[in-house]
Order: sequence, then structure tokens, then C-alpha cells
Amino acid sequence: MIDNVTIYSITGQVVKAFTFNNKNDVRIPLDKLSTGIYFMHIHNAKANAHKFIVK
Repeated sequence: MIDNVTIYSITGQVVKAFTFNNKNDVRIPLDKLSTGIYFMHIHNAKANAHKFIVK
């Protein structure tokens, strides 16, 4: 279950934020992001995860 996802630029600025309210299957639209490296923070009630995005 995913509560929300936040995408940060390499400098730490929030680029996109999404709220999903405990959905199992989500899609994150990345087509409007500029070329670069981003950090993605995935949060739910039980755990957090961090991923890198290279576009």
C-alpha cells in the first residue's frame, strides 16, 4: 500500500508530489521531468523507501 510519493531534484527541491491513499498499484508520470537525476521517497504507514531516478 502506498500513501504518497515525493520526487526531489538533486539539490533537494520538491519537483513532484503525489498522494495515493493506500493504493496497491500506482503509476508515476515521469514524462514531464527534465533530464537529470532525482530521488524518489515512497511512504506508507509501515515503512519508507528511497529510490534514484535517472532520466
